[in-house]
Formats: sequence, C-alpha cells, structure tokens
Amino acid sequence: GDEGSGMAAARGRGPAASMCALAATCAVEVGANSWCFMWPIRGQIHFLSRASTWGKLYHFNSSSMDVWLVSIARNAFFVASLAIISCRILDSRAVVVPIPRLIPKCFVTFAIFSYCFLVVKAIGVLYGIAKKHSLEPESAWLIASIFVNSLSIYFTCKFALQILGQWRKQWASSLALRSPLLYEEYRAEEEEMEQRKWKSRSSTRVLWSFAKPDSWLLAVAFVCGCIAAAATVLISYCIGKAVRFASDEETRSEMEAYILQLLFAIITCAVFTAIRGGLFTYVGARLNCRIRRRLFESLLGMEQGYFDKTKTGELSSRLNNDTTTMSNQISLNVNVFVRSVVQIVFVIVVMLLTSWKLTCVTFAMVPFTILVAQVYGRFYRKITKRTQDRLADAGGIADEALSSMSTVKSMAAERVSKAD
Repeated sequence: GDEGSGMAAARGRGPAASMCALAATCAVEVGANSWCFMWPIRGQIHFLSRASTWGKLYHFNSSSMDVWLVSIARNAFFVASLAIISCRILDSRAVVVPIPRLIPKCFVTFAIFSYCFLVVKAIGVLYGIAKKHSLEPESAWLIASIFVNSLSIYFTCKFALQILGQWRKQWASSLALRSPLLYEEYRAEEEEMEQRKWKSRSSTRVLWSFAKPDSWLLAVAFVCGCIAAAATVLISYCIGKAVRFASDEETRSEMEAYILQLLFAIITCAVFTAIRGGLFTYVGARLNCRIRRRLFESLLGMEQGYFDKTKTGELSSRLNNDTTTMSNQISLNVNVFVRSVVQIVFVIVVMLLTSWKLTCVTFAMVPFTILVAQVYGRFYRKITKRTQDRLADAGGIADEALSSMSTVKSMAAERVSKAD
C-alpha cells in the first residue's frame, strides 16, 4: 500500500507544471472570450437567461457568441478528458494502458476544427466590415476574440499533449516494475508504431525532395486552384440569386446583374481550372521522370545477387506502376485536396451567411463522415499495397514466361504459367 501510494504520488507530481500552464491558459481564454462577448452587449445581457432569446444577440458577422461557446466546449472537453484519465492513472492497480490512443487524436482534431471555424469566422467578419464600410465596436471585439483563440488553441493543445505524454511515460515505468512481460509487449508495439510513423514521414520528405524543383509551379497551381474553387462556389450562389429575383418583374435589374456575375464566374472557373489541371499534370509528369530515373540508377548500382533473387518482371512493374502511383500523389491527390479544402471553406462561409442554424444542423453529420473516411482510408491503403504487390508478382511471372517461351513450350508448362 505504501509503495503503491508513493508511486501514485510520484505520477501526480510529474506533469504538475504542464497542468498549471493548461489551467492558466484555459482560464485566460475563457475569461477573455467572456469579456469580448459580454462587454459589447452589457445592456442586453439579460437575454442570456433563456436559450430561446439568444438569437436576439447573435449575428454571424459581428457577434462573438459562437466563438465564446466553442471556447467553453473545447476547454471543457480538454479538462474533462484529462480529469478522467487522471483518475485512471492514479489507480496504482491499473495494468492496462490508462491513456487511450484516440484521446491525443481527438485533441488535435478538435484544435484543427477550431482553427477552421476561426478562419471561417474571420472571413465573415471581413465581409461584414466591407459591407458596412466601417468597423463597429462589436466587430473589433470579435477580432480580438479570434486573435486570443488562435493563440490559446495552440498552447492548450500543446500542454494537454505534454501531460498525456508524461503520464504515459510514468505509467510505462511503473508497468516495467509490476509486469515485465506486459512492458515488453508494450515497448514492441510502441517501436512498431514509431517505425511506421518514421517511414511515413520519410516517404513524404523523399517525395517532396523530388517535387521541390517544381515548387514554384505548384505554388502557381495552388493559387489557381483557390481562385477556381472560389469561382465554383460563386456560380452556385449567383444561380440561386438569379432564380430568386427572376420571379419578380420589379427586381429584373438585380437578376441581370447576377447573370453577368454568373458569366464572369463561369469564365473565371474554366480558365483557372484549366491552368490548375495543366500545371499539376505537367508537374506530375516531370516528377514521374525523376523518380524513374533515380530508381533506374539505383537498380544499376545493385549487385548481381539481387537480380538473381528478384524477377525482371517485378522490377519492371516497380519501375512503371509504382513510380506512377507515387507521382499521382502530387498531380492527383494534392490537386483534389487543394480544391476540396478551398471549396469547403467558401461553402461554409456562404452557408453561415445564409443561415447559421441550418449550417449547425449540417455540421451534425461531420463526425460520422470523418469516422467513415478514416475507416475507408485505412482499408484503401491496405488494398492499394496488396494490389501493387500482386501486380509486381504478375509482371514478374509474365516477363519470365515470355522471355523464355521456348522453354515453356518444350516443357509443356503453359498451364503452370497460367495458374501462377
């Protein structure tokens, strides 16, 4: 009992500094957001007593109510999660890992969503200022609230992850004393995960080193993709406005104005989409050539024993198919990713400006969509790797059979080759 209590006390003293820093950051953030929200509406603060009257205080372009609520929810989630984990880790009898691996991912995901929300909010504020041609006090307080949140999100997530890491190390040390076999299994899993992360990061760095000579082309393609995505969103917005004003003869001039804007958006979208697609295709082709050249040079430097063990068809498949798959990460995946991210940002802005309530209802499906995307992504990566391996094997067998067709015919091995 004394040993267990002493171990628990040692575990509690470790991350004390990070916990104090996290508590201070959360307190400052919530206090600053509360002040930025409540001070401009101090004469109408009685409307907060009922949720049904909150709509009288809220406007997306000028009110910081949503920033305040999101700040409270995020800090409450961080603090509650750490409190629950603290209760588990202080129990000296716990043998299982007291920190689920999903918790750090949830912290990072929550932080990323918070930053995306702040970006959308900032765009809405700038739109409201440009529309009114003046900076009102509520907008100024909202800008201050966005600035405070952008800093506090980083430090809150940083301190929370530090606490989790320190707790995990302390738990591992206690596990090594209580159950050496479980500790060895835990270390093996940790080393395997670190190797996977290192390989993933190393592959990304290598791919970027191949694409770096065309970085300026990628930058131009990125800018063109942003403009094309914004024009795509504007097309839908102009169509909706034109149809709305077309039903009334008195608003015919507004309809004609939106039709002209629609034509401009269509032309802009077509031009910049073509430039973006052409640049990404061109960069992908150059990247494919560099990867193939480097792989071919590496193969030429191999010893003869490597070629005795590896089939020629497999090497040809790696040289043709795998290099193309790698280059598609830039020319196809990055292209689609940039377009999708920019479209999502502009669509969210338009949705919030149209109806923030319907936007909140739409966001209810986001967590489910992310969960499905993660499951599908893992499955797709496994299938892709197996497919590339099978293609390499099939290419090796086909090349071996075709290069020695006289031997296959003389030995009547057609059926064996087909079965392989």
